[in-house]
Amino acid sequence: MADDLSLSSAFIPALYKPSSLLPIARYREKLLYLIETFPVTIVVGQTGSGKTTQLPQFLDQAGWTTDGKIVGVTQPRRVAATTVASRVAEEMRCKLGEEVGYSIRFEDVTSSATRIKFLTDGLLLREALVDPLLSRYSVIMVDEAHERSISTDILLGILKKIMKKRPELRIIISSATLQAEQFLRFFCGDQATVEEPDEELGGDVGRIISLEGRMYPVDVLY
Repeated sequence: MADDLSLSSAFIPALYKPSSLLPIARYREKLLYLIETFPVTIVVGQTGSGKTTQLPQFLDQAGWTTDGKIVGVTQPRRVAATTVASRVAEEMRCKLGEEVGYSIRFEDVTSSATRIKFLTDGLLLREALVDPLLSRYSVIMVDEAHERSISTDILLGILKKIMKKRPELRIIISSATLQAEQFLRFFCGDQATVEEPDEELGGDVGRIISLEGRMYPVDVLY
């Protein structure tokens, strides 16, 4: 039994790599520039690129959580919201529920000190019923948007309306598939059409950034 424990413990540290080694690390400055410049940023990255855990931390470090504002990150499933929040809290060396927290149905692990909040799409929709402009948030990141659940699609429609009334709000759409142009065209409307050779898709509304690489091979098992 002791041999089994020592063997497993030797492999566990190998699973935890420094965040600087994640593929997203080399895109940090470009990501922050796009988010600062454009209301909508579409982030395309493979599973394992670090976009879910690192991007909220980049935003916190860049000052998007000052003046009482918070960064909201939506997840399509409750288990994802809780596990990712735990991981980010661990990386930021804080207690879960303080600087980093999560909110799911029947469970709210946040406080007045929370700066990064993970929650399900459905719960953010409920918050929008009470606060239609989602005024607490400086940035809202819709993660795993390619799954296209009903809650996600409704949320994207609401965010598009809020964007017109809150130009300072930043919206990040994170996807692991190549549906980026569809998401950008949805938010850009008329500006989604490129008419001039030197004109970029998205106009002054948004941009697409692709993250290359992943930390570990990911297989889908049925």
